[in-house]
Amino acid sequence: DLVRSRGLGDVYKRQVFNWARVREAVGPTHTNAEGELRCGSGPDDIKFIQSTCIPLNVFVGPNEQADPRAMAYVSGDWDNLRFGFTSVQTLTFDVTGTLMELPAGDLSIATGLSYMEQKGRMQTDSNAVHAMTTDGNGRPTGGKYHVEEVYVELNIPVLSEHDFAKSLELNVASRYSNYSTGAGNTTNSKASLVWAVNDDLTLRTTASQAFRAANIQELFAGQLPSFASGIDPCKTQGDEPLRALDPVKDSGCISTGAPAAGFRDGLDSIRINAGGNPNLDPETATIQTVGFALTPTAFENFSISADYYDIKLEDTISTFSPVRKIELCNETGAFCDDINRYKSGPLQGVLLGVDNYNENLNASHYRGIDTEANYQFEIDNIGSFTTQLSWHHGLKHEVSILCLLYTSPSPRDRTRS
Repeated sequence: DLVRSRGLGDVYKRQVFNWARVREAVGPTHTNAEGELRCGSGPDDIKFIQSTCIPLNVFVGPNEQADPRAMAYVSGDWDNLRFGFTSVQTLTFDVTGTLMELPAGDLSIATGLSYMEQKGRMQTDSNAVHAMTTDGNGRPTGGKYHVEEVYVELNIPVLSEHDFAKSLELNVASRYSNYSTGAGNTTNSKASLVWAVNDDLTLRTTASQAFRAANIQELFAGQLPSFASGIDPCKTQGDEPLRALDPVKDSGCISTGAPAAGFRDGLDSIRINAGGNPNLDPETATIQTVGFALTPTAFENFSISADYYDIKLEDTISTFSPVRKIELCNETGAFCDDINRYKSGPLQGVLLGVDNYNENLNASHYRGIDTEANYQFEIDNIGSFTTQLSWHHGLKHEVSILCLLYTSPSPRDRTRS
């Protein structure tokens, strides 16, 4: 809440609680020489705690208010401060032109090389790093990488004004990339064919490779504790009688430190350790498409197109459900190293955190059909209008994670106009 002006127009002071001061204000108290109740209970505490500390009574009644002096002590303008920058420097050299003239037209080329260096940083203050206030916590994010690339692309006219082809063109391209990160070096290529059968109908197909190296945030985001939705499947929930762990069904729970007699923790979420992963591999893909575009001369200003696509992705970068990690640790022994628990003492079994950093989560496979129809028309004295109808039909949506196959429910058609 914005509660107090600094005397600078519309600039206000936010009331953010300082955890260290809250501990002092709700802790032991003593009465000083003036008969006032103050924070601290012994000479060392009294000397250490600031004289401005006023005990905070958190058990005030419905019509009562806490001592405003105590609230002023535990809260104040402690908003976490962050500053950062991103920097991209590039050097490119490109050459485009015509290599030669072929019977069907000019053989065109584009080629070049480039160098790019990318840097980024987001610096958090000590309050955020050490979670000292209720304004949240955070870790610094920062890193850099560079990439060198060489590419070449050719547009080859095959036929022109032929009996069965107004035009037929082949486009081929390839790019070599060398990353300073774990992505290493890679070559990715593309080939496409565009066949204009006549003025009305064009057929097209493409086969290509794709490559995406992890970005600075995915690689170098500060790692920190956090929470995710879900319930630890190893624990006894709510007020139920303490559930003993099954040596077979709960083997992963026991192997990661949970007591065989069972435990409870009172949490309704999962403690996790989140952040970047500098060891990420790049994402790769193969893409195939085939389709047509119809612009009938007999129906002016109307066009319709349809394309079938088949996309296979590998090493996709994402995070995995921490609850599912615990379940799979029980079922298969996978991910057990990512699960950290108190191994002894009164908190034995309680999660210290499930490692939930960015990961390469194997593969996904998508197939579908995209269609689009457009019609343009004019109304006198009003203007021009364009109507569009798009339709997508998903044929396949399959995600494979560590050989565990997940297939979505039956594809659903979606239309919009």
